[in-house]
Amino acid sequence: MAATGTANAITLKGSTEIVGEYLLFALNNILYQRGLYPHEMFARESKYDIPMMLTKDPALKDYLQTITTQLNAWILEKAIDAVVLAIVNASTLETIERWQFNIQCEAAGEATTRAKPLKDIQREIQLVFRQIFASVSLLPLINDPCVFEVLVYADKDVKHPLQWKESSARVIQDGELLPFRDFSTSIHKVSTLVQYKRS
Repeated sequence: MAATGTANAITLKGSTEIVGEYLLFALNNILYQRGLYPHEMFARESKYDIPMMLTKDPALKDYLQTITTQLNAWILEKAIDAVVLAIVNASTLETIERWQFNIQCEAAGEATTRAKPLKDIQREIQLVFRQIFASVSLLPLINDPCVFEVLVYADKDVKHPLQWKESSARVIQDGELLPFRDFSTSIHKVSTLVQYKRS
């Protein structure tokens, strides 16, 4: 985290790093919790004072790291409003779950510095993850092979690498909605929710 002056000072860059790290852990743990990959492809790591899972598969690890690196750049530029992890039936291509992370920048300028203790931010993130973990018991079982797609709601003029292309919103018609707690760095506010297909 970038700090200026005191341990409680959060800059736009530091806030972006916190949000990007949250997204990396969220993507990893949702893929693990929802069983899209074998559990042995993940390793336990302590983060936010709770056990978390991170992939140890080189290809998946590199893919998720590449995604979050690009997301960090866009968040720093205030160029995106939301990130979506869509879980899609591999055979029918139907979206069965849609995890959405809304990102709102509450800072006016790039030089903005706000004061908020890092431990308070991490505590808020921990509570979000506890809700995500608990939600597995509420969500329908995933019985069919699935793939995932990461979508970004970006400004119309945002520059993007060649591997990113326009896609459908993958909205689930008449799906159930389950919102989670928000967290705030005092510069960025992140709201997490999942929409899922009724059984």
